[in-house]
Amino acid sequence: MTHTPFLVMGDDGSDQADRAWRWVDAQDWDGWRVEVITADDDPAKIPTTPELAAARPWLPPTPRTPADPTRLGGGVQHLVAIGDPRLVLLGFPDAELLVIGARGAGRMPVTLGSTADSLLHGPPCPLVIARDDRPVRRVLVGADGSADAEAAAARFARLPWAARTRVQVLSVADGRTDPVASSSAMVALLSEAGLVTEVVPTSRGREDPRSALVEAARSVDLVVMGTRGVGVGLVRRFLGGSVATHLAHHAPCSVLIAESDRRRA
Repeated sequence: MTHTPFLVMGDDGSDQADRAWRWVDAQDWDGWRVEVITADDDPAKIPTTPELAAARPWLPPTPRTPADPTRLGGGVQHLVAIGDPRLVLLGFPDAELLVIGARGAGRMPVTLGSTADSLLHGPPCPLVIARDDRPVRRVLVGADGSADAEAAAARFARLPWAARTRVQVLSVADGRTDPVASSSAMVALLSEAGLVTEVVPTSRGREDPRSALVEAARSVDLVVMGTRGVGVGLVRRFLGGSVATHLAHHAPCSVLIAESDRRRA
């Protein structure tokens, strides 16, 4: 049986979910399937039976319909599950991609326990935080020499439209990794996957790679980054101390964050 790759989009009917759907609909998925999952967190239904908690097909009042169905050979399937949205969205480790909406352009809630914040600290698969509805043409990849960064780039390269993008590589080495070596390794990885790449020069005096990433993100449609350093304690997490967390909160464009299979194991 031929495996049909699929992505999962979290849908709570909000403006943020509408934005996430527009982002999905703007890309060419070339035969992928889209599963739109809604979590019913009605307290009256929780706890519930395992059968009800499992995702199952349903027909929402306003189904998500692609503008061009030919870009989705696998079609769109709507699912519903009863439970906490954070737990429901963690239940798709076999998806190629998980897409959620962001709360406004360039801003994310810092309230601990929010769905987006929870997913940042252990995504079941590569996670996209969608902030706009642009087709992705220009991509920025953060290179820090970590396995997570390489995994994020490799997973991005597998997306059906990745080869049609122009990719910039920016070193976000934190002083423990040689920035030239990390950039070169990332360029080699992406070039081997058939992507057109270039290295973004960095200022020698810049100490904070977070600012460099956010600044460079102003001229691209998507930033790709590994989750290295995200789970480093509540204080640093709340202050946005890690590069990936800061990027997710402050990037002006959509963000793809992933971690290595070793970390997810």
